[in-house]
Amino acid sequence: MLCHEAIAALEAAGLDPMVGFLHQHRWGRPSLALDLMEEFRPMTVDVAVLRCVATGQIRPEQFSTEPDTGSRMGEDAKYVFLAAYERRMLTLVTHRTLGRRVSLRVAVHLQAKMLARHLLDPGEPYHAMRWK
Repeated sequence: MLCHEAIAALEAAGLDPMVGFLHQHRWGRPSLALDLMEEFRPMTVDVAVLRCVATGQIRPEQFSTEPDTGSRMGEDAKYVFLAAYERRMLTLVTHRTLGRRVSLRVAVHLQAKMLARHLLDPGEPYHAMRWK
């Protein structure tokens, strides 16, 4: 889900999400979106997962394991995780460069725009999101 958010942000900023810097180019792989995700994954997806597990909202019995398909999350666990992810993406953080509070979803878009600006003018600095 975060990958799709990053792809949308990069495309809105006029960048090709397939051509990245950190992740090796592979056909069909959105390498630049994966690069952008690196800044946000710990504070979005990881926090949502850890909170769901720590509070007991998601439990091992909500998963099924099949030898040919691997582990699958049950419908009730998917609903809980999606709600936790959405709550997390709406969390307000202070954007260090802009000095204003924005949601994590907006921060993804702002970082994509800042990256595009930096690529067009290398003198324009790019500051990655920094977490406390």
